[in-house]
Formats: sequence, C-alpha cells, structure tokens
Amino acid sequence: MAKQYKGNIINSVKQKSINLILKGFLWETILTVLAVFALIKEKYIAVAVIAVIIVISAMILQKRYGILKAGFRGEEAAGKILKELSQKYSVISDVVIEYKDRVAQIDNIILAPSVIFVLEVKNYSGTLNGSVNNPDLIQIKQTKKGKVEKQVYNPFIQVKNHAMVLRGLLKANGIDVPVDYGVFFVRENFRINFNTGAENVFFFDNCKEKLDKILKEKNHIKYKQKDVIKIIKNN
Repeated sequence: MAKQYKGNIINSVKQKSINLILKGFLWETILTVLAVFALIKEKYIAVAVIAVIIVISAMILQKRYGILKAGFRGEEAAGKILKELSQKYSVISDVVIEYKDRVAQIDNIILAPSVIFVLEVKNYSGTLNGSVNNPDLIQIKQTKKGKVEKQVYNPFIQVKNHAMVLRGLLKANGIDVPVDYGVFFVRENFRINFNTGAENVFFFDNCKEKLDKILKEKNHIKYKQKDVIKIIKNN
C-alpha cells in the first residue's frame, strides 16, 4: 500500500463542502431571523422579498453543493486506487504550491523511485468534445431536463501547467527529478470524442494497471521522497 499524505487540508473538496454547508446554514438563519422580524413589524413586502432571497439562495447552495459532492466522489474513487499502489510510492493529495508567481492546486502527487507523477482527477459524465490543444472543451451530458452542454477548461492543459510549476519548485530547491502527468476520469460511462495524442489518460477500468506501468518504466534516480514531501508541504 502506498504511503499517503495530506497536503493543505483546506483545499480538499470534503473541507470545501463542510465550509459551504456551514456558511449556507448561517446565511439562511440570518435571512429567516430578518423575515420573522419583518413579519412582527408587519412589513409584509419585506417578508416577501426575504422569502424570495431565501429560496434563490437555497437553490444556488444546492447547485454548488452538488458540484462539490461530485468532486468528492471523484476524490474517493481515486483514493481507493492510489492506496493499492506499491508501498515504494508516496502519494500527497490536495496540494497548493507556488513558484515564480504561478499557483497550482494539485489533486495528487505520486512519488515513485523513478519519477514524480501529477495526477488530476475529473468526475465528468457524458462526453468531452473539442481538441487536446484547445484551452476550452465542451462537456455534453444527459440530465433529467435533457441534453446539457457545458464549457470546461481543458484538463490536459491544466495538469501540464501544474507539472511545470512543480518541476520549477523542485529544481529551485536542488531536486532535478522527471515530472510526468496525466488525467484520471473516474466515471465508468464517460467518453472522450477526440484524439488525446501522447497525453496520459486514465479511465476507471484501466487506471491502476496503466499507472503502475508508467511509474515502473523510468530508470531509477536518486532522490529522497521525504525531501520532496517537506518542500511541497512547506511551500
């Protein structure tokens, strides 16, 4: 079993969900108190306005929580697979790093004897359309209301930028290690409708085997995982 470490916990989807629920509860409580106060004062127009705000706020909070919940499920699915990796590896999750005014919020960093691997996790459903080099892609999914199209930032460009920031940070601290990267799409029914070229793409049914192969392919190099963990967590 791979050794696992938490990065900056405040950036985890689980923590964001908890914060959203707490903030939402506080906001809805304040609005309810204001509505009761207006009702006591017989300010019925104010009561109606506050009631509308409460309903709209609840809808927005529900939508945002749904997005975070999907992300959390993705984290869980990826976490189960990463735990099954070799004990020679260390995995750091939920990391924010900075280098030369560039910031990268990284889902997972895998430290293997021969390579450091940045793994971005996406819990997309439906299909992804566009081109591997386009900054923005189109996600098409089927919902209860019908087919929905949504523009999303290209995860292949996103993870490539994350790897560049990590590579720069490590070199600045005297560690010159190969940094590879890839994207893990955790949904079983998800498809990509374009050629991904040489990008490392992982799906639910092949992630562990394909990741194991990539992590073992490189020639072993000398670096201490503890030093990398210290640099990342103290950044």
